[in-house]
Amino acid sequence: EQELAEEESRFMKMLDHIRDAVLGMNDGLVEILSVTMGLVGAYGSAFHVALSGLVVAVAGALSMGIGAFVAARAQRQVHEGSLARILLAARYAAHVFEDRIRRFMEDKGYSGEAASKVAMESAKDPKLMARIISEEEYGLKEERLEDPRAAGLYTGLAYLLSALLPIIPYFMSLPIIPSMLLSLLIAGLALSATGLVIAISANLPVKKKIAEMVLAGFGSAAATFTLGRIFSMIFGVTVA
Repeated sequence: EQELAEEESRFMKMLDHIRDAVLGMNDGLVEILSVTMGLVGAYGSAFHVALSGLVVAVAGALSMGIGAFVAARAQRQVHEGSLARILLAARYAAHVFEDRIRRFMEDKGYSGEAASKVAMESAKDPKLMARIISEEEYGLKEERLEDPRAAGLYTGLAYLLSALLPIIPYFMSLPIIPSMLLSLLIAGLALSATGLVIAISANLPVKKKIAEMVLAGFGSAAATFTLGRIFSMIFGVTVA
């Protein structure tokens, strides 16, 4: 049972990292695709689109990485604070927790005698008692906690790598329209791959999820392109 629990814990940690990476990839693709399309609509210079998109990509990666780190760290601190309070209560009010543990065991199907033995044994060790109470009553498990540094690193790197994809065509010295079309193609393929990963990991319909991701990304890009064109006309920016 211990070996199976350890394997499950490692698997859950891997899923957490995949979640962070997918979150960063999705945000990077959609945000930078939208930004570049808006810039194309605003002034149509491939070099300026590439340079501006790169700046936004780096800034966004830092923001996403730091945000993921702060969120995971805050969650860990709240979790550790709750465990500390439960442990303190277990040391000075063990009889109250003993009754709760006995009821937990009975709800799980243990006989009254077996449940009482488990409760009595746990009462001898405040740390064990606190762990049982935190898991059974509050759903707080140590293995569910994310490493803040890993969360920030995975999210930030995934964002940056995916954000660079829509920008690459604008660095290829192509005219603005071919650059835009190639950027849309690359982004569409990347969004499809991201949708595939999400669908498989969450057991969702693959085609539906891919269509959802692509339509959302392209819809956002179309909206920002239109907004860029409007700003271009309002402020009299010349499109190359």
